[in-house]
Amino acid sequence: MDDLESVLDLKVLAEDSYKCDTLLRDRTTLEGLVLLLSNSNKELVFLILQVLLTLSGRPKGPITLKSLIGLDEQLHRLINSDRPQPTKDAQSIEEIAKKVCASVFGVQQAKVSGCGAADSSLGRSPIQPKNVILRLYGIRDEADVDAVRSQLLQVRGVVSVTFQMHKQRVIVCAVANLNPERLVHAVRAIRPQKPPTRSASSGDQEIVEPGRLSENEIRARIIRKRIET
Repeated sequence: MDDLESVLDLKVLAEDSYKCDTLLRDRTTLEGLVLLLSNSNKELVFLILQVLLTLSGRPKGPITLKSLIGLDEQLHRLINSDRPQPTKDAQSIEEIAKKVCASVFGVQQAKVSGCGAADSSLGRSPIQPKNVILRLYGIRDEADVDAVRSQLLQVRGVVSVTFQMHKQRVIVCAVANLNPERLVHAVRAIRPQKPPTRSASSGDQEIVEPGRLSENEIRARIIRKRIET
C-alpha cells in the first residue's frame, strides 16, 4: 500500500463520527502525516490537509493536532511558499493550509503568518522525514515481503515502507530521530536463527558458519540514510 492509499484510508476514518477518535489517539500516525506534508506529491499533500481539517472539527481535535511537533511549521511553509506565480494546485493547498491553521491554532486567515508558532520567526526549519535504505537478505517469496513490511510498520516512528525487490532492498520513511538499527533488529526478529541440530543417525552436529544465514533467517543491512529535501 502506497502513501496515497494509506491517507485515503485515514480520510475515511476522519470522516467517520465514531472511528475518528481512534485516529486522534494514534499519535504515531498523526506525526507521520505531519512528515508527509513535505512530500512533493501535491495530491498527497492536499489529501493530508483535508484529513487534518476534518479532524480539527472533531471534539479534542484542535488540542490534539496543536500538540503535534512541526505541524505549525509545515503549515507556515505551505502558506508562505516563495512562488512568483503559484499554480492552481499550489493556491488550493495554500487555502486549505490556512483553514487548518485557523482551525487548529485559532489564527484568523487574514493574519496567518506564523500559524501561532512563537518560534517560527527564529528560522527553525520544518521537520523533515528521513529515508533509511535497507539491503535485504533471505527473502524468498511474497510471504517474506509481507512479513518484513508488517514488522517494519510496527516500529514506532515508521511512516511508510517501499520495496525495490529487483534491488533486494526496502526504503523506510521514518521520523528523523529514529535509530536505523531498530529497523535492522525488527527484520531480524521475523524469523530468529534456529539453533544447530544434531542428527539422530550419525550424531553429527550441523555447523553454521559465523555470519551465514540459516535456512529460514531474514536479515537487513543499512545501506544509507538521507533526509528528504
